[in-house]
Amino acid sequence: MRRILAILALVAALAAGSTAAEKKRILQADYATFKYDSSQTYWEFYYSVYRKGVTYQQSEQGDFSSQIIMRLVLNRGDSLWAQKAWKFVDTVADTHAANMDAVMVDHFYLLVPAGSYSGILTAQDLNNPALIDTVLWDEQIDLYGSRGPALSEIELASTISQAGPEESSPFVKNRLVVIPNPSQLFDEKADQLFFYVESYNMYSAFPDPFYRIRYYISDLKGVPVAGSLPVDLKRKASGDRRIEFGALGIGSLLSGSYLLNFDLLDTSHTVLAHREKQFYLYKPQPVFAGGAALDQDQLFLTSDFAVMDEKQIEQVFEYSSYLLLKEQRDAFRDLGDLNARRRYLFSLWRERDTSPETAVNEYYLAYMERVRFANKNYSRPKREGWHTDRGRILLLFGPPTSVDSYPNELEVKPYEIWNYDDLEGGVIFVFGDLFGINDLQLLHSTKRGEIRDENYLQKLGKKADSDLFR
Repeated sequence: MRRILAILALVAALAAGSTAAEKKRILQADYATFKYDSSQTYWEFYYSVYRKGVTYQQSEQGDFSSQIIMRLVLNRGDSLWAQKAWKFVDTVADTHAANMDAVMVDHFYLLVPAGSYSGILTAQDLNNPALIDTVLWDEQIDLYGSRGPALSEIELASTISQAGPEESSPFVKNRLVVIPNPSQLFDEKADQLFFYVESYNMYSAFPDPFYRIRYYISDLKGVPVAGSLPVDLKRKASGDRRIEFGALGIGSLLSGSYLLNFDLLDTSHTVLAHREKQFYLYKPQPVFAGGAALDQDQLFLTSDFAVMDEKQIEQVFEYSSYLLLKEQRDAFRDLGDLNARRRYLFSLWRERDTSPETAVNEYYLAYMERVRFANKNYSRPKREGWHTDRGRILLLFGPPTSVDSYPNELEVKPYEIWNYDDLEGGVIFVFGDLFGINDLQLLHSTKRGEIRDENYLQKLGKKADSDLFR
């Protein structure tokens, strides 16, 4: 399975060729997979909603509540595999006394067979229906076999503690209370990074009854960082499943992006299985003379851009093309040095950061998640999905509020209508497969600056109402 850099929430619509103010996200999500049985994988999702981002209304009893409608749509391959909706409620006695900077955390799980999945998780504020936030993801789910040492994916946690005998927390897992951290972001209050992972098949598939585990924090190149001591422990295989959890000190690390690495090793320290998980650390720094420049330099050095090779930088530049002005594209092309190109792209994306006060560039991560989603779902022969009409609209404006799909109308070519309720008071984009090759082109939109053709139905072969009675 691929390593997920981050799954972060939808940001506000961005007009093509211009810089628009972005909305703060309210929704964040992450997931991990664990072994279940020979035919299914246990897929656990974690999500959080910022209290200060949603609306609280006072009830007749005097307390205050937020009400969020969560909607999940999950496709397996090209077919709908699961969908569900539920209400997520938070109640406080007094919004002035409560900690409104806190996040509300929840989780759910699915049992899934192996396959290629893509999904959309949406949060809508019932007290302010125009506020909608969305997360995209795509993942290749494989089954955990029984023939060799293996590791689950890593779950990052805010805290982990032993569950008491009367524990009622919904986050109890194998006698532990594991509070997930869907944002993968740790702030200056966090002295430790908590994690949960499972190891498999160490008893039946490993001849030596003893093995080792090792976990450590590295930079994005995999080099262990100073300031956080690695842990190396000896284990005895007593069953085919073992729970591993722990914490590493992060109090002395600087703001930036890091990897948590977890290894299974034999007694000679040969790595048998490896997992890694990216996380982000943000610590506000005092501003001294020249301090701002030093802080920006540190942010660059711990960013994804600092470790990209020439091919990766070129690819990110291509993906960014919808957002860049001609002058910016020309300036990038004039830079011959790889490091200069890295820093230039980092600066361009930093300018669009929705939360510049943190080390995480939410807009960049959300945009690149859309790129991956588009390439997985909209690609055609000789054209990647991000470069199609649907890909362009997805990258610029995020996932639609809803999609009306018409794949099988009699004597009408397949088409889709994407609805954006919070863009310019409500707009639509109509995509149609004019040539019957599953390549949907943009035919009509009510968005300013986009193609407008009120006769798009005729292009699709749909007869006018007057024609039906001839």
